[in-house]
Amino acid sequence: VEEASDALDIAIGSRVLEVNGMPVESSNLTELAAILRTTKDDLSITLEHDPEVSPELGKENSTSLTVAQNNNKGGFQLKSPLRKKRDGMFISPSNPDLTSFLGYELRIDRVGTLPNKKKPSTDEDIGTSVFNRTMSLKSQRYQQIFRSSDLVRGETLGKGFFGQAVKVTHRKTGEVMVLKELVRCNDDAQRTFLQEAKVLRSLHHKNVLKFIGVVYKDKKLSIITEYLSGGALGRIIVDHSVPLSWCKRVLIAKDISSGLEYLHSMKIIHRDLNSQNCLLKEDGTVVVADFGLARITVEDKSNPRLPVIQDLKKPGHRKKRYTVVGNPFWMAPEMMKGYIYDEKVDIFSFSLIICELIGRIDADPDLMPRLSNFGLNVNLFRKLYCSDCPEVFFQIAVKGSNLDSDSRPSSYTICKWLTSLSLYFEHGAPLLDELKPMNVSPTIDASPETEAPA
Repeated sequence: VEEASDALDIAIGSRVLEVNGMPVESSNLTELAAILRTTKDDLSITLEHDPEVSPELGKENSTSLTVAQNNNKGGFQLKSPLRKKRDGMFISPSNPDLTSFLGYELRIDRVGTLPNKKKPSTDEDIGTSVFNRTMSLKSQRYQQIFRSSDLVRGETLGKGFFGQAVKVTHRKTGEVMVLKELVRCNDDAQRTFLQEAKVLRSLHHKNVLKFIGVVYKDKKLSIITEYLSGGALGRIIVDHSVPLSWCKRVLIAKDISSGLEYLHSMKIIHRDLNSQNCLLKEDGTVVVADFGLARITVEDKSNPRLPVIQDLKKPGHRKKRYTVVGNPFWMAPEMMKGYIYDEKVDIFSFSLIICELIGRIDADPDLMPRLSNFGLNVNLFRKLYCSDCPEVFFQIAVKGSNLDSDSRPSSYTICKWLTSLSLYFEHGAPLLDELKPMNVSPTIDASPETEAPA
């Protein structure tokens, strides 16, 4: 995205009015997406360059585009009258970082003239930009482009070495949001930041942090997300002045597992799941956040909603040797040791969050007993923290922290278990049959040296 002083390529945020004469507002989005994805003929698209203008000016601000398949590059070739916009923000063919962010290539050929401008041929490539096919017409409703002047900056909510999160208020609407921006911008920090933006913009789930849009200023991209007044779960866990019933703790775990199940269904491994990256809404709902280290495990982005991981699992085919990332307190043993791993690293991290909820402690090994192989010391933990803990809740954590990643349950299974347990606490509903054997507390002579059972 770049402010253009001399020409407009295509404005991000422009509203698509018609596709091949079909009005978008009254048409089926699936049909329109299919046309864009499969047609071999030229497409005619009508755009409104500034959706905020009054209705009577709408036609003045619209431009008809001819879109042709570019089979060599797998993209579309757009031919549009050249048009200038005074203070807009545009897709830029000159910004490689944003090319990576948007993810789908377009070749844009300008047709038409302005004073002192040469009319290029229809085959003249003026540069490559990117447009992710998963940016469907539907998903664009959830994403906005903000000017820096639109936002009133408030308090700094958090700050790290490379970036910070700032509370902002929209000047016109009064909506409170969070601006996440880089303060030190080296290549690694920019790459991580753009990865978070790329992941967030494709996600829509009640237990996943909502991506609202971006701000682009001085050639720097910043992310706008929803503001969650409840703060980080980790802070609530260790604050013993905040009452947390067992029912509430189970509901918190269920929310996280629901968000995690959604991420895994989208082929995303979080890789840095911990209680500081889980945030609370005002109503107590918990959402999963911070996707800077997330890994997309499938390269095929043609379908934004990919099949659920557990349905595709074939032993030995899904694991890869990825980078060792994340907070070591929550890190799975296979990642810690540099072994191959898959989405089950998130299950291990999640199980330690359950342990935090049970003991109301931090995951620091000085408080949460661990083994020399980085596993959870199950027996010592039980002795220290489980005097009144529902056994089935603890057993879910035990199964999820298994040293053998293939033996850990999937996020789908854990979410199903926790949903059943929450209904048991809230409404007295019977537990699932598969949970009943877990609800019997064993008698174990716990000691610090006892190894965790497989």
